[in-house]
Amino acid sequence: MGDISIGEMGNVDDAVNLYNFLNHNSEENIEYGLFKYNKGTNVNYLIATQRQFDTMSKAFNYAMENNIGGYDNLIAFIHNHDGYGGSHVDVIGN
Repeated sequence: MGDISIGEMGNVDDAVNLYNFLNHNSEENIEYGLFKYNKGTNVNYLIATQRQFDTMSKAFNYAMENNIGGYDNLIAFIHNHDGYGGSHVDVIGN
């Protein structure tokens, strides 16, 4: 599996802008995830990738265990599907 990269920030605009930039300007089919989660009394944002086509399960699990602290802290999660999953929704769902 690919190497994991994670970035955390406290500003929603910065998080969304960076996520969109990465999604539109990286090699096609590289999957990214954007997490919104509670960190103490603050809401924080995290972007993760493992730089692989059509998957980020390793990065998701790493972020959940080491940065977010589990599902109790997770508020929202989105990820891009510009690879097989996004291109073949009629075959595998999305």
